[in-house]
This record gives sequence, structure tokens and C-alpha cells, in this order.
Amino acid sequence: MGKPIIQSRKEVLTMIDRAENLIKIAPEIPIEESILIDSNNILKISKEPIGVSLIISPWNYPLLCCIGSIIPSIICGNSVLLKPSPRTPLIGKYFEEAFNSVGALNVVQNLFIPNQSVNKIYKHPSINYVGFTGSYEGGKAVLMDIAKSERFIHTNFELGGKDAAYVCEDADLDFAVENIVDGAMYNSGQSCCAVERVYIHSSLHDQFIEKAVNLISKYKMGNPLDENTTIGPMALPDSPLMLKEQIDEAVSNGADIMIGGSFCNDTNGKGRFYEPTLLKECTNDMLIMRKESFGPILPLATVENDDEAIQMINNSEYGLTSAFYTKDFKNAEKMGRRVIFIRFLNLTF
Repeated sequence: MGKPIIQSRKEVLTMIDRAENLIKIAPEIPIEESILIDSNNILKISKEPIGVSLIISPWNYPLLCCIGSIIPSIICGNSVLLKPSPRTPLIGKYFEEAFNSVGALNVVQNLFIPNQSVNKIYKHPSINYVGFTGSYEGGKAVLMDIAKSERFIHTNFELGGKDAAYVCEDADLDFAVENIVDGAMYNSGQSCCAVERVYIHSSLHDQFIEKAVNLISKYKMGNPLDENTTIGPMALPDSPLMLKEQIDEAVSNGADIMIGGSFCNDTNGKGRFYEPTLLKECTNDMLIMRKESFGPILPLATVENDDEAIQMINNSEYGLTSAFYTKDFKNAEKMGRRVIFIRFLNLTF
């Protein structure tokens, strides 16, 4: 899917770490719980396997996103039907082969079918859990298809977001800039919890921009197999045009491009790239601040205080993660509690 090789290696190592950690903590999860009601009554809760878990994994982190569902499913006594993205179809094959190679035959099976055929699987009586990681619209489609199957199935969704970062007046600016830029540009911005909008206290605005432009200018677009490449190509054919439309709309409404702003090829004239981009003077009514970008774009807005920042962060239809950069931990906790992370899907059947 175009991820630079240096980032791909990190995903492999993180996948292993996550798998080992899930295995390590598994014994701490009680299989049975007993609650004494009174001298004559005991309430006992038993946790049992549910059968087959259908895991629908995304293309942006094809190893990392599905391991968090595969390992718990197996530990809890279930088998796994893995439906990888059509953009990373071999992932399912290798997971299946890995488990088969150690004698766990058919514990993980690769499901190689087009997306539009998955809805037929929900009707199978053996499927009792569906785990989906992907876009907001993709999750909505899956949920509607499950409902139409007329079966009650356990579900878990991790969808996209428009994740915000707030740089407080007392922030360690160098630390904030480094982490926010990396959070926006890593994997060409194609991360569910990428930093997609930033609110900066007005006292730090100019310094933040200067430092951010300096960092962004050092990113190198190119062949993902090149060890020096830090920005790979966009995975989806329509992504560059969509990003350009968001940026053009922002500029027409008063935003300024500080660096980047165009889709292009690499220095060898190859690939489907979008330049790492920084915009200032953005407002919450712009598409770039409201709709998921999923690209190496960092739009900035200025706020005067914490209350204004929280108001702007909450003014979104998405809910996933947010970050606060401050030296005051208690204030960070206080602000975190005020952020609304739960959103509701608007479904029409």
C-alpha cells in the first residue's frame, strides 16, 4: 500500500509486541466471576467462546490492526475468519500459513472475496462476532448490512476520525511540534488516529509555524523501498484529488499554505504522491477541519484559551483521539474529560 520500508519494519515489530502483551495479560482476565448476593444466592458469570470471529482489516496498518482482534479471539477459544483489504490481500494468506505452520490448522482462515460479498457472511450461523477497522462510511455500511442479516452479532468498530491536537500556552514547543508533525505525516497521514487538525494558543502560533515548516521541509517523497523515503505514495487513486479539493476550499476561504499544497510525482517522475502540507488561518467551518483527510496535511487554527480550544475540538462529527500539549498534567486531565469521544452513526434503513 506504499508504506515506506522503515515504517513497515516498525509495524512488524509493534505487531509482535502487541501480540506478546495480549498473551501476557490474558491470564489476568477472569473466566468466571462469582458475586455473593446473600447467604442463599450467588450470581456466577461465565465467559465462554462465541464461535467464529470475522475480522475485517484495513490496508493502512494491515498487520497491526488485525492482530489486536486475532490474538484475543484465539485466546478466548474462538477461530478467526480474516477478511483483509483488497489493497493488502496477501496479509490474510500469511496469517493463515503462520498458524498452520505450528499445527493450529484452520484456526485462522483467509477470506479472499470482494468487499461487496462480505454481507453474505453475516448470515452464516457460525459467525457471532464482527470486528471492523476502517472508515466512518465503511463502518456504517457494515453495521447496516449486519442489521439486514436479521441476526444479533457482537460487533466492535474502530473508525476514522478528525483527531485534534491542542498546544497550550505552557507547552514544550519543540516537543509539541515534533510529535504533531510526525502524527500528521506518518504513513503519509493515512492513519485512523493521525493528527488532522491543530489548535494553537495565540502566543505560540508564529513559533510553531516556523518550527513545523522546518521539520516538514525535511520529509522525502520517493520509492517506499528506499531506506531514505519518509513519505510514500497515496494508497487510494482518488486521495490526491480529494485532498486538493479540501485545500483549495480552505484557501478560497482565507487559509494560507505555508509549505506543500499539491499532488505530484516523486523526483523520478513516478508515483501518486501528495506533498506534506501545512496551512494556517484555518477555521472550523472549512472542509479541511471538518472532514477526514487521510493525507499528509496539517491545518492550524489559533485559539486564545483552553475553553475555546475544547469548544473547537468538540465541534466535530467524529470521535476517536485527541492530544493536549501542556506541562500541567492536572489541566490535561481536566481538559481530556471535557472532550466528547462518543459519536452516533446516522443510519437509514
